[in-house]
Amino acid sequence: MTKPVSVGEMPAQRRHGLTQGDWTLLHTANAFTYNPPQGVIRIDDITALKNVVDDTRINPNTAVLVDPKNGIQVGPDKLLAGPLPADHKYELWWKR
Repeated sequence: MTKPVSVGEMPAQRRHGLTQGDWTLLHTANAFTYNPPQGVIRIDDITALKNVVDDTRINPNTAVLVDPKNGIQVGPDKLLAGPLPADHKYELWWKR
């Protein structure tokens, strides 16, 4: 399991595209829907500095949903039930 790394006070829009080993940061927000390329994803709670979804393989056109009310869903699978802390921010990381 990869530990979340704090990237300081850098604005979220400037962090996207950062890499951490084989991982690339795709998205940061407290709620989002995103369709990453085929590969492996992880989702980190950067407010709590913990990993909440670890190394999950996805196919092309698989929606990743982070919703404070409903939790975290990847495609049809609910990986973490809501509610999530509404004031937390989450990062979506991806690798091939």
